Amino acid sequence: MDIVDIGTEVKLNVHLDPTDGLHMSGYDFAVDFYTFTDNRLTLTKEDMTQIDDDNYSVIVDTAKVGCGELKAKITAYIPDSDCKDNYRKEILSVSTDIKIK
Repeated sequence: MDIVDIGTEVKLNVHLDPTDGLHMSGYDFAVDFYTFTDNRLTLTKEDMTQIDDDNYSVIVDTAKVGCGELKAKITAYIPDSDCKDNYRKEILSVSTDIKIK
């Protein structure tokens, strides 16, 4: 686990494998970055830099999320005509293996 001081701007790669033949570039998504504190930093696809169809780069200001293990909750809105509003919401929570002190 990497340890960084609070106030560090951490550069991360957001990646999801293709879903139903769709790449990340083909649907909307947002990522909530958080620690055990109540602080959250929510970034949308538009806030990130596209690397390729399945990878986006993002800068997380650790001062906005507080101390503790940095986690991410990715919410993807996959086009699906069988679902209400024609999209299916999928949520994935992951640890970044970064601890903020």
